[in-house]
Amino acid sequence: MEDPLARWIESTFGLTTEEPSGRLRRAEPRSIDGEGGAAEKLSALTSLPPEQCAKAIANGLLAGCSTEDAATGFPAFAFRLHQFISRGDTVYASTISSGASSWASRNRST
Repeated sequence: MEDPLARWIESTFGLTTEEPSGRLRRAEPRSIDGEGGAAEKLSALTSLPPEQCAKAIANGLLAGCSTEDAATGFPAFAFRLHQFISRGDTVYASTISSGASSWASRNRST
C-alpha cells in the first residue's frame, strides 16, 4: 500500500509490530471516535479536527474492504464490524443449572 492513510489504518486497526522481536500481532481493538479513539490519535498526528479524521478513517476502511488484493483475492482490509461498535468485555455465565434456562451477565455475581 502506498497511501499513507491506508498504511496508518492498517497499523492502527490491523497488525502491529511487537517490540523487540519484530513479530507481527493483531492490533488492540479501538473505536474510531470518542475519547482514546483512532480519530483522536490521527488528529494529534495531522492537526486536523477529530471529526474530519473519523470520516477519513471510516471511508478508508470501507474502501479497503471493497478493494481486493490482486495476489490473494481477499479484501485489502478484512475487519469485523463489532470492532468499531462495541468494546471487548468480560461475560460471566453460570455453570450451575438454575432451571430451564441458563444466563449470562456482564456483572460478576458473588
